[in-house]
Amino acid sequence: MLMAVLLSALCGLASSLFLRVRHKERRCFTEELPDRARLVGVYWTRLYNEQRDEYLPVDPDLEINIMATDPDEQLVLSGSYGSAGRFTFTSRRPGQHQVCLQSSQRRPWLTLHLEVRVGNRTNDYDDRLTYLQLRVRQLTELVYQIQKEQDHHILRLNEFNNVNFSTNNLVFWWVVIQSLYLVALVPCSW
Repeated sequence: MLMAVLLSALCGLASSLFLRVRHKERRCFTEELPDRARLVGVYWTRLYNEQRDEYLPVDPDLEINIMATDPDEQLVLSGSYGSAGRFTFTSRRPGQHQVCLQSSQRRPWLTLHLEVRVGNRTNDYDDRLTYLQLRVRQLTELVYQIQKEQDHHILRLNEFNNVNFSTNNLVFWWVVIQSLYLVALVPCSW
C-alpha cells in the first residue's frame, strides 16, 4: 500500500507540454497543487514554417509572457521571459492553478516545449553534500511532500463528504415529502 502511494506521488510530479502558439494567442493549462507546493516550468521555443514543414531559429528579441493564478484567481506570477527559460512559483493555497503563456512573435506559428515539475523534483541540491546527506535530504523532502499531498487529499475528501451528505439529505427529505403527499392523496381518491 505504501509503495503504491509513493509511486503515484512520484508519477504525478512532472509533466511535459508541446504547444503551437499563434501571434498574441494565449495558451493556458491548469495544474492541481497542494498548499505550499513549488511549481517549476522549464521551456524553450522554436519557430515553425508550415510551407517547408521545418523549424527555424528563434528571434532573440522574442518575449514569452507568463501569468499564473491561484484558485481564487489571484495573481501568483506575472512576467516577460526570453525564448527559453525557467519560471517558478509557490502555491498559497490548494486547488487548481492556471498558468497562461502568450507569445510576442509576429510569425504565424511558434512551437513551445514546456516541462512542468511539482514538489521535490524542483530542488537543485548543492554538489558539496555527501551521498548520505543528499539521500537524507531527498527522503526528508519526499516525506514532507507526501504529507502535503495527504493533507490536500483529506481536504478534497472532506469537501466530497460534505457534498455527499448534503445530497443524501435532500434525497431523504424529497422521499419523505413525496410519501406524505401520496398519503394525503389516498383518502381523496376513494
